[in-house]
Amino acid sequence: MVVDPATPPGGIRTDYKSAVTISGLMSSPTPACPFVNYPVNNAQFVSLTPNFKWLSVSGADSYKISLGTSAGGTDVINQQAVAGTDFSPSAPLNPNTTYYLKVTSVTGSLVSSGCTDVVFTTIPPVPVNDACSGALPASAFPYTYTQNDAVSATNNGGFITTCADAMNDGTWFKFTGDGGQFTVKITMPAGSAYDPQMDIYSGACGSLVCVNAVDNGGGGTAETYTFTTTAGTEYFINVGAYEETVDMPENTFMITITKL
Repeated sequence: MVVDPATPPGGIRTDYKSAVTISGLMSSPTPACPFVNYPVNNAQFVSLTPNFKWLSVSGADSYKISLGTSAGGTDVINQQAVAGTDFSPSAPLNPNTTYYLKVTSVTGSLVSSGCTDVVFTTIPPVPVNDACSGALPASAFPYTYTQNDAVSATNNGGFITTCADAMNDGTWFKFTGDGGQFTVKITMPAGSAYDPQMDIYSGACGSLVCVNAVDNGGGGTAETYTFTTTAGTEYFINVGAYEETVDMPENTFMITITKL
């Protein structure tokens, strides 16, 4: 029957309603939240150029990344779509900063909900005594300094080969001898596996002369050296990873210089 909408036929009222049943259709489930395996929650000393990684979610078409400097924040990255299961920010992160990372799954028009932030803190800035020219001076004894930011030390111009036992260019200290004996000691926090080498030199940064290379212990073991100084001579101490050919990260340590 063809009906002209301009002149519809008359109808009748009834006391029942039509019922329509559609079988076999189900709403799509909201995709699960991805499990972030790098960085782990509350990670410290994360690189300024991290590669975030997470496990794939069954049925997910893509993922969205948010990164901020407060819980739930998106001031760094705002819901950026990612096809794979890893992502690196296009610009380096700020040092010594706490970030909040959220990764969500996308299936069609549905986005996983209730996903929690992964909180992490980046490495500190490069230490002021990263190079020989910035060596921290010890003028009052006993001198004690805790190097909490050693992880950000760079290898500068390469490995230090002044002593026969070469080492990483770590962080630097200096003091002036007075003709007496001095003890230099390096210790690590309890539970640390860091294995440093301590090289002691005389002279100047551009023309160092090896006094001794000290690497007697393994990971977490203190290194100590006692020697007689020459009055008026400046001594430099480099504390870094013992490796001679691999640039390894330094870690937290405490240096103590004692006049005997």
